[in-house]
Amino acid sequence: MHNRRSGSNPSGSIAHHGDSLHSLRQRIRWRRKGQTLALTYPEEIYSLAAATEALGALPADRVDAKISKLSQNWRLELSGKGGDSWQVVARLFARLNGTEFQPIPPLHLRAPARPLVSCIIVLFANDIFVCQQLIPSLLRCSTNHAIEIVVVHNGLGADLEALRGLRTIPSSLGLVANAYNRGVAAARGTYIALFHDDCMLRDSNWIEKCVGHLTDSVVAVSPEIRRTPIGLDCMKCVPLFMRQKDFIDMGGFDERNIIGFEDLDFTCSLHRQGKGFGPVPLDYLHFDGMSTALLHDSNPQKLRVIFGYLMLPPAVLRQLCFSICCR
Repeated sequence: MHNRRSGSNPSGSIAHHGDSLHSLRQRIRWRRKGQTLALTYPEEIYSLAAATEALGALPADRVDAKISKLSQNWRLELSGKGGDSWQVVARLFARLNGTEFQPIPPLHLRAPARPLVSCIIVLFANDIFVCQQLIPSLLRCSTNHAIEIVVVHNGLGADLEALRGLRTIPSSLGLVANAYNRGVAAARGTYIALFHDDCMLRDSNWIEKCVGHLTDSVVAVSPEIRRTPIGLDCMKCVPLFMRQKDFIDMGGFDERNIIGFEDLDFTCSLHRQGKGFGPVPLDYLHFDGMSTALLHDSNPQKLRVIFGYLMLPPAVLRQLCFSICCR
């Protein structure tokens, strides 16, 4: 199984104490003045040489770029339209992180009348990440099959205008079980794939693998099944994949569960009903706690941008989320 929860850092090993992580995060700054976007970034994470090499490898764009050293940081100046400049930022960090970049396509094109798979994303606050990373990864990895994308919003502060053209459904604030049930009720696919808003796919065969691992006795699969300290299994929605009919027949998520352990409760419900579940080997990334970090951080708007454009290596992003949630 290609479990990529911990991610990797192409520029070398970075192990930071929580306080130093937050100090580095504070040194990531950007400012727009007229048609120029200026980004300042600490060299301890990605060096000026690495950033210069990555920038030089990007395709020619409508944005003029200039990079230079600034004390212990490097500074990138991009001159052009705001959206174009941010797409250069997205391409730059995708290359530095060793992840793929795909420009956001016209989202209204992804609405087939009879999809094979309904991809249901529960969005709390991590909207830039969902738009820049998760949704493009779904489209990039699902070209051989008809999918629909349903976004269920159960939080505050997300820019839903950026999701226009997709099916968006409102849900009760913070109630994840209710959100997933609403998404499944609106789904039109034979299969459902349930996603947290802090994961992304890197596997172009994910649908074939998930369908192939379902049998008469195994009704649900996930690439990430954790074992709790008391020996219970917990399937994570990164994604959790099953037939829509099986989900409905078992009663879905228990909406009495409002304290955040809905995935554990759902897995236990499968076990109680004698329904089998198992792992599926997918290549994916799970950053594990982005929305919780956004809820508790003192500057969530800045953090939304750092998450959305993957402005830190995946392993460091997970460390940052963990340190914020533990504060």
